Parts: sequence; structure tokens; C-alpha cells
Amino acid sequence: PGLVEGHSSGSKDWISNVLEPQLVKYFVGDGKGGEKVTNIRQVACGFAYTACVTENNKMYTFGAGEYGTLGTGTTIDQWIPVKVNVGETKLLEIPVQTVVAGSVHTLALTVDGRVFSCGKKEYTGHGHISDVLVFTRLNAFDGRCIEQVSIGPGGYHTLALTVQQNCCVHGDYEKKYDEDCSNHRHIY
Repeated sequence: PGLVEGHSSGSKDWISNVLEPQLVKYFVGDGKGGEKVTNIRQVACGFAYTACVTENNKMYTFGAGEYGTLGTGTTIDQWIPVKVNVGETKLLEIPVQTVVAGSVHTLALTVDGRVFSCGKKEYTGHGHISDVLVFTRLNAFDGRCIEQVSIGPGGYHTLALTVQQNCCVHGDYEKKYDEDCSNHRHIY
């Protein structure tokens, strides 16, 4: 466990197709006696990008950075895994439990039940007028501890399950996310 293998169709024409699974060498060392970076316990594949959570609850992203889906603060593609911060400030890093990746946005669920997102403005749940380039807390969940998050097929809408077993939905729906969660469609 902990070794990441994968393949990609390559989102840029200067990147060759990888037709068979290959180890992501960044996580296993340099192959010349270099130390292994860390063990990976969870992976998520978005549209031309990947997010990983380590056994010590750190998060790494790599691939296409369009719309800020990598959470690195830019839209620049990263072909080597980059450790990203999930927290209220750059100095406060919150341990990540789970990461989910969609077509144009990414969600991180922290070990204490908070949800952070980044990516294309329409789908992050923040209601911003520009894309969200760093993982930013979804304030609409204040007071609600989230147990599970998921991005639906096609990657344009999000589901969040609370510890009270309520489900909040946002994304490609008629109503956008609002600050008090009152306009979400709830599924019971």
C-alpha cells in the first residue's frame, strides 16, 4: 500500500500518452537510493489532474491546473506532485481526511469535518465571481460537521453528507450555494 500507480491520456499535446500504469516516482524516491517521500492512503482523479492524501493527512496535487483545480494558488499545470495547504491561513494547515476531484473543482474534507474547495467559480460552492485558486473553507457548513463529500458523475455537482445524515447539494443545479445552506436541495 502507499504506492501510486496511474495512467493518463495527457491533457497537453507535448505530454505523451501513458498506456499502462506507472509508478509516480515522486512518492517512491528517485530509484537511486533516495528516500521515499511518504505513503499515500487515498487518491482521486479529476479531469486531467490527480489529488492524493498521505498517511499523515497531507495533500498533494498534480496535473492540469486549469481553473485552479490543484489549489496551488495559480492555474499553472504541475507535472510533479505539489504539497498543497488546506487551512484558514498559510500558517495553519488542517489535516485532510479525504479529497474528491471533479471535472473543474476539488474538495477536501478535513479530519474535523470541515469542507474546503477550489476550482471553477460556478462549482466550488462559494458564489465567487472568479475562480478559487486555493483551498477555501465552505462557510455555508458552519455548525454542521460533514462526514462525507462526493462529486457526482460528470464532475459538476457536489454532495455533502452531515453527521446528522442530511445531504446538501450544490453545483450544476437551479439554485446556487448560499451562506446559510437554506436554499440547498436536501435529500433524505
